[in-house]
Amino acid sequence: MPSFLDVMMTCVVAIVSRVTILVGLGVSLAACGNAAGDFVRSTGLGPTTAQPQGFVVQSRPNDIDFISIGTAKPGPTNPAKNAQQVKDAETEMDSLRARNANAGAAAAAAGGTPLPDPALTPANMTKAKKSPSTNP
Repeated sequence: MPSFLDVMMTCVVAIVSRVTILVGLGVSLAACGNAAGDFVRSTGLGPTTAQPQGFVVQSRPNDIDFISIGTAKPGPTNPAKNAQQVKDAETEMDSLRARNANAGAAAAAAGGTPLPDPALTPANMTKAKKSPSTNP
């Protein structure tokens, strides 16, 4: 009768050999590209891809240029501003901020109308006769 250690070693060897075969098969299929998918589609068993719409074909270029990894990013197209140009831009932004603040204040003043008098009910009719109206 085989010992427990012999049975375990036999199982481990069988598992490792099957995993090795599967990994090798996977690597060889991966090297072939999409051979299985191409075969299934060519036999008519797989899904067919729809042709893109006309506007999609027209909007995409025939050759897409990709920037490879490690390529330097191009610099800005406009040069840096000198001190006077920066000061002019700050002055322009300050005047724009002041105009916006004035427009906001005018809008707040226009929206500041007093609330209307409450509706008259029997409970507040006596109070309404004693106090003058606040609305013009």
